[in-house]
Amino acid sequence: MKKHPFLISFLVVLLLMSCQTSKTFYGTTYSNLEATKNVYRLDLSSYQKEIDLSEFSELRMLNLSNVGSLARLTTILNTIPNPDQLEVLLLNNNQLKTLPSSLLRFKALKQLSLHKNPNLDLKAAFMDLSSIKLEFLSLQENQLSQVPKEIGLLRTLKEINLSQNNLSETNFFDDLAELPELQSLWLRNNGITVLNTSLSKLSQLVHLYLEHNQLKELPNNLKGLKSLRVLHLSFNQFEELPENLQNIPKLILLHIDHCYIQTIPHTFGPKTTSIKGLVMNANALSSEDLKKWKLIFKNNFLLIF
Repeated sequence: MKKHPFLISFLVVLLLMSCQTSKTFYGTTYSNLEATKNVYRLDLSSYQKEIDLSEFSELRMLNLSNVGSLARLTTILNTIPNPDQLEVLLLNNNQLKTLPSSLLRFKALKQLSLHKNPNLDLKAAFMDLSSIKLEFLSLQENQLSQVPKEIGLLRTLKEINLSQNNLSETNFFDDLAELPELQSLWLRNNGITVLNTSLSKLSQLVHLYLEHNQLKELPNNLKGLKSLRVLHLSFNQFEELPENLQNIPKLILLHIDHCYIQTIPHTFGPKTTSIKGLVMNANALSSEDLKKWKLIFKNNFLLIF
């Protein structure tokens, strides 16, 4: 197989960029309050003892998932002495209805995780967060059936994870198109059968994750996805490799494994698509077709059938 060192390097960069950014590295993660100096990462999830962070002057990342009530969270966050240093905050599974008012102290906050807070008033939360230059937001497992239009207020947002909800209608792409910096969107496990045609308005998007849904086809107007490089469509219900994937002008890496694909359109190939990495194992192609398409795509730097 012909080597493509530049493309391989580019793929590595894409994969690193598409990682869950809430795992940002700040050194050792501490899980108790014994040490206070040079503590950058503190995981106090499910911590039921008294929490006073007034001696933690260098915190960059804090996990307060499953620690209790809104009042308790508000009090804990108010004890942090240098709020302008905190960049990553996890408040998962706290049964929040509103955000802690003390959250607004953290003007340098870049990443916020709010998993498993299904009663959270997102409209009010988005309005509150509009004063913070947030880059990553996770709203997984919140039983969402819609996304409030106020999401458009988060103008600095680069990544949003909406996986494991009930967003089968996907009628919120118009609002996401209002986010000029948005590069990565996760919509895994949402029971999506049809993608809204306004998906094409997300011209700024680089990574799109649609695994574990019920898609059988894609919208026709995909040319608007001008910046898309990585597309994950694994574990859906495609029976044919969607021909209109060729319309995404800069798509490099496609994952479409574990579907029901029996055929690949004859027009599909290296000359008609920008795809250089193709992962489509665990489909229903015949052994004859497998040999044929492996030969056609033999110069891809990543090829898994």
